[in-house]
Amino acid sequence: VSGQPARVTRAQTQPKRELPPQLFDLTSLHREANRALGFTADKTLITAQALYEGRKALTYPRTDRRHLPRDMAGRVYKAMEILPAAYAPYVSGLPRKNCKLPFSTRVFDDAKVTDHHAIIPTGQQVDPDKFTPDERALYDLVVRRFLAAFYPAFEYEQTTIITHCAGQAFRSTGRVVTAQGWKAVTGEPPRA
Repeated sequence: VSGQPARVTRAQTQPKRELPPQLFDLTSLHREANRALGFTADKTLITAQALYEGRKALTYPRTDRRHLPRDMAGRVYKAMEILPAAYAPYVSGLPRKNCKLPFSTRVFDDAKVTDHHAIIPTGQQVDPDKFTPDERALYDLVVRRFLAAFYPAFEYEQTTIITHCAGQAFRSTGRVVTAQGWKAVTGEPPRA
């Protein structure tokens, strides 16, 4: 089709949004640590266990739950307040109503919590500079997911264009970000 005339037969733009990710359970932590850090499942568990037992930086990691009980709201605020200074811009950027974080059943849901809740940072003061590189990387992953869960949706406009050329139809897509939302915290690049 090189050098052939083409014409756009359809162009459509739609607003889209992606809700923030839920908090980590062990399975989702395994997946994300593998994707983002190249960790094996065993390495993820050993590192998370060290952050739980030795560093007191994360809550119990061997959980299959991605929610928190409602009565943990105060503990969540405390954990956010004492996060290391590197996370202060994300904490101050959290949307609030009447000085409180938005309350979402995507985060707080008593019916979806049994013995253990989602993996989050504890309310303990920690210094990630004293962590091993693996511990620091996994801690960062959990903290960013924890904060992102309270941010608004990532919003964009999705454009789809159909072009006809030499008897063939070609589809082109693109997106324009309208609100960074939770992706400002996780640092995920927008997908094309």
